[in-house]
Amino acid sequence: MPTTLGIKDKSTTGSRSVGQSLGTSHKTFQDVYYVVADDKSQNEDDVMSAPGIPDYRSLSNGAYLVRKSAKEVSASALLWEVTCFYNSQMDGSAGGGTGPGKAQVWSWSSEEIEQVILTDQLTGATIQNSAFEPFLDIISKVVIPVLTIRRIENSFDPNIMITYGNTTNLTTFWGAPPGTALMMAPTDEPYDEDGVEKRQVTYKIKFNFTLYPGTVPADANYVGWSTVVLDEGTKYFTIADDPTSQVPATEKGIPVTVNLQSNGTQLPKGAAVNWKIFDTYRRSEFNNLSLGPW
Repeated sequence: MPTTLGIKDKSTTGSRSVGQSLGTSHKTFQDVYYVVADDKSQNEDDVMSAPGIPDYRSLSNGAYLVRKSAKEVSASALLWEVTCFYNSQMDGSAGGGTGPGKAQVWSWSSEEIEQVILTDQLTGATIQNSAFEPFLDIISKVVIPVLTIRRIENSFDPNIMITYGNTTNLTTFWGAPPGTALMMAPTDEPYDEDGVEKRQVTYKIKFNFTLYPGTVPADANYVGWSTVVLDEGTKYFTIADDPTSQVPATEKGIPVTVNLQSNGTQLPKGAAVNWKIFDTYRRSEFNNLSLGPW
């Protein structure tokens, strides 16, 4: 049986509250333990069940253990790190965090949105005319996947709507790279569980796998929910990266719009265009909400 050496990071380290500006405080934190396996045949489930690792639904510092994860940090030493995730809004009754149970259910649907198409989705080529001027007004209907999660929680902190609503994922979420998952503001309604008042909270996440201009699907290089614009302007630098050298763009004395290089100088005619990418939404750590996958 694997042996738990002790805790690496204490609960107080990394504990956090999302604030009390709208009412109650929501606390999430994690504890990290060192565990030594008996041999290389033991896996994540074995080390997460080692003596000394808390059980699901264990209460610590006002929050319940809702999820565990394990990673091997030294194959030669058989050393693992087991991370226990705590959440004050849940009691861990979702089948021990390893399955949906009655406390949380999820479903997939799709939604059609309109989106500016900048590149050929098969070849990655910029959509442009024969003079290498991109078409910026091609709008197409795009179907995106939508994940809806409904969960029974002990209480609801309205501040979560501000913290996570209208934000994209900071780290990988349900397999989606950072910036490709957009969370709507979570919603809440009363829920009666055997005479005990709880809350049914709904989380809706929309996924956007728009490719970076000039790439193909196999590259898996996504801009997601970021905004992509052509780097162009009515002014340019005559000296690279030197704002003091800025001059108006004209042709035969008439103001014109020119394509720019990343250093602010005018792009040579026929050269590949430059794109600017901006984060349209704030980022937040979705995984702090313990929304799976289970």
